Amino acid sequence: MLGWPGKPDQIAIIEYAGRRAKPVQHQVDRATGDGMYTVSWRIPGTLAASQTRRFLLRFDTSPVIGTPGTAIDVATSGNTLVVNNGDITLEHQREIGGFISRVTVAEATGALSWHDKVYDGTAYYLPTHEAERMEVTAAGPLRVVIEAASVYLGVNGEQPPSKPRAVYRFTNYAGLPITVVEALVTQEFAQQWKSLHFIEMGTGGAGFTNIATDGRGGRLEQTGRFFAGAKWGAVYNEQLLIAMCTATQPGAYDGGGGKHYLQYLRSGTASMTTLAYRWKDAILWGPGGQALEDRTVQRWHEILAAPPTVQVHFSTLATRLEAVTRIVNVKERALDKLSGKDWAVAHVGMTLARGGAAAAGKKITGGSFRETLSAIESCEQALNANSSEAELAQTGSGLAGLVLGHPYLGNDKAVYLFARPEHGAGLMSIYDRAGSREFLSIDPVHATLWEATVKTEAGGASFANNAQPCTVTFNTDAAGGQLLFEWSEHAAVDVVLRLGVGEALLRGRIEATIDEDKPSGFVSVAFPVVKGIKPLSPESQRDTILDTGRFGRERPSPLLSSKVHNIECPPGMQFTALTGDGLGFYFGEEDGLASRKQLSWAAAGDSLNFSIVHAVLGWGGDRPVRTYRSPGHVVLGPFRGDWYDAARIYRKWAITAPWCAKGRIHERADYPKWLIKAPYWSIGYLQHEKDIEDELNKQAFYEIPTMVAHVYNYFFTRHLDDRYPEYFPPKLGSAGFTAAIERLQSNGVRVVPYVNGSMWDMDTDSYRMEDAERRGAIWMSADGNLNITTSYGGGSSLATMCPGSAIWREKLSAITSELVGRYGADGVYFDFLTDHRGDCYNPEHGHPICGGNFWAKAVHDLYAGARAAAKERNPEAMITGEGIGEFCIDVHDTFLSLGESGSTAPLFLAVYHGYTNVYGGIYNNVDPVMLGRWWLMGCQNGWHG
Repeated sequence: MLGWPGKPDQIAIIEYAGRRAKPVQHQVDRATGDGMYTVSWRIPGTLAASQTRRFLLRFDTSPVIGTPGTAIDVATSGNTLVVNNGDITLEHQREIGGFISRVTVAEATGALSWHDKVYDGTAYYLPTHEAERMEVTAAGPLRVVIEAASVYLGVNGEQPPSKPRAVYRFTNYAGLPITVVEALVTQEFAQQWKSLHFIEMGTGGAGFTNIATDGRGGRLEQTGRFFAGAKWGAVYNEQLLIAMCTATQPGAYDGGGGKHYLQYLRSGTASMTTLAYRWKDAILWGPGGQALEDRTVQRWHEILAAPPTVQVHFSTLATRLEAVTRIVNVKERALDKLSGKDWAVAHVGMTLARGGAAAAGKKITGGSFRETLSAIESCEQALNANSSEAELAQTGSGLAGLVLGHPYLGNDKAVYLFARPEHGAGLMSIYDRAGSREFLSIDPVHATLWEATVKTEAGGASFANNAQPCTVTFNTDAAGGQLLFEWSEHAAVDVVLRLGVGEALLRGRIEATIDEDKPSGFVSVAFPVVKGIKPLSPESQRDTILDTGRFGRERPSPLLSSKVHNIECPPGMQFTALTGDGLGFYFGEEDGLASRKQLSWAAAGDSLNFSIVHAVLGWGGDRPVRTYRSPGHVVLGPFRGDWYDAARIYRKWAITAPWCAKGRIHERADYPKWLIKAPYWSIGYLQHEKDIEDELNKQAFYEIPTMVAHVYNYFFTRHLDDRYPEYFPPKLGSAGFTAAIERLQSNGVRVVPYVNGSMWDMDTDSYRMEDAERRGAIWMSADGNLNITTSYGGGSSLATMCPGSAIWREKLSAITSELVGRYGADGVYFDFLTDHRGDCYNPEHGHPICGGNFWAKAVHDLYAGARAAAKERNPEAMITGEGIGEFCIDVHDTFLSLGESGSTAPLFLAVYHGYTNVYGGIYNNVDPVMLGRWWLMGCQNGWHG
């Protein structure tokens, strides 16, 4: 983007190669802002790996035209825009939100539909209505750009309260078989969306026959399976291929009008809890399966994952910036000679100067002259700071106060620096003194600390700390230093931050209150919100983030994966970290209520943003929630080590949480001793006599004295996922089922039957006779509809039951009591619940409507009731469920890992070893290496059929 007051045709692009200067083909398009243009040009020949080529942007009174090449154009016909790019033609229709309705590659044509939407129990779509705006912003000959803007609407044309909308930009380049799709989704306040769907392209009308991903592929046969890839996904036939090349969750669904949904190709989905969300992907249009055989899809993924970079040079500003940088380096080396308040003042000056230099470096390479000059001037001003500009309290090494107008909290381990109070006091610097390392790089004006979302009768709004001034008070004592921030513009918001003596980790809480005379209530509070987190290894190449959901694993930094990564709690553990090259940046929350929250990592340019978004307890009810208080301390800061060291930080608190109050497994009187000794779990069935022999044969094959049989299909059903919760009488009959369990137990095989913890078949006699619907146990969505699914049980109508309803808790407790007491089962496995989360809007259940610890408490209390019923019949009975959730440790005896082949970071066991157990692995994978790895991580093997 260039600030140029002249005319577009006066800009020329010239390549310099040695002494030769050669004009190249280029295109200039107006952009937003006065005198702003987008300049694009075709690089002649091939840009080889590691090659640098130099181009001069020249501003002439007469245009210079480069050598012509392949051209692209766009034509308008009524409400249709047609992009012609060689043998590729794309048709955009305004009636379907401006999306592409038809593609032609050579002579092969495919019709497309789109299902991009937001979803929170009710779906709101973009392509179901006419776009508000569809326009051409670049018309060729090198680049065609089409922008479409629209709102999300429900099936009856209604808008949700937050009024989400999106602008999609489709960019096509001459001679290239790709369309880059960018989307900016915004809403008036930060409504909590379960899923935001990007490029969900219906392909059933295009005659595709095959699916391919970088992981696996297959035929399209209406099987209802989803084929997921990690890098790319495609559908194709002999003549036409469409692929997602840089998706966040690429893949294709083999529906085709079959079981659940229609056939579609997908880029990705993610939850949305913020005011804005950005997406980007590239669609490849190819000539059928040949594009896979030629590795065209794979090559385009590699190119787009690491595209060429462009740097802009302003020689005069570059010289001035180099001089300033030299002064910064000299003064920084002199810091070692200072201590106490003098060090603090010099450090803040250096921090501001480094920030200014870094900002200038980014602006200059991006071609922003005025912004570069301003950043250099700020840097020069910071270098002239003196000690008279500080107001600090000190006890020992602990310092708290204001330095150069910036709130300061530090000791001999770490320093936390904030933007000026008049700019909102966002967190702008975290400095590790032991390693002399800065962890953040952010413009102080844009630095953040918290964000709140409220709802009103008319809709809602969101506001953050960096948009309003605050007051700051401070103190130090023998335990450390403390800062208290107070905002009052939209709500009374107090944040207390404390840095203990000898500690590098910051601890904080937030409290927010809305006046009674304001017609609004809290929906969510994000705290902390930290922006500008720098990579820990060069170019993030060895950086990972810790995914603390389920079993735990390391994932590439979003700066490498280009993926937003969210950790939902519950069921996930309430911590995460960025690690790389022996360094770490920790985030956690010590919340013994296991309140609903989302830990979110996202790339933003060359740095990362992180936030913990808390859904406020009761936000979905009729009465506004006017007060929010942190349910526990938020903890953040630098540490030395890797995933294991991060887990140890969290463990220190976690084993004091309520779910660990019973102590270690070997100390617990209520923990079944036989389960401790069981080395293996099988997936079994008890519907025929031969099923008993199958379980005994598995035991004999492994030559083990005892094992656990997790049994299915013991009740009458047409197929799996049918007739829940009518499990009695069993297929073998009451006497036969009891005898089967006794025979297995006499041979050392423990029996744990399956129970669906969430669904009640509406076709069953029990549903009608017990009046389940009238008694109000069904899960209710925000629009008042009951949650009923036909996606399981071959189309059976299954009502999703709320774990917070008394009738459902009583039902599952009674089933548990009968399985353990009457039939002698050794325990019960509950499907769903543990690994899930949700919000129920049914006011008849007596629970808070949405958010907070509603889900964790409802599920925990349901399990506690079932466990008490089991223990009453057999003190050695056990309870387990689907997935892993720390909040259930005291009511679960072990957890199913759900398809984990292993992990380089088994975080759950690193935190909770000794306090609980895990079983599982990969369903039916009995490979010795896999089993050995699972055993080494401290788990029980099995879950094999």
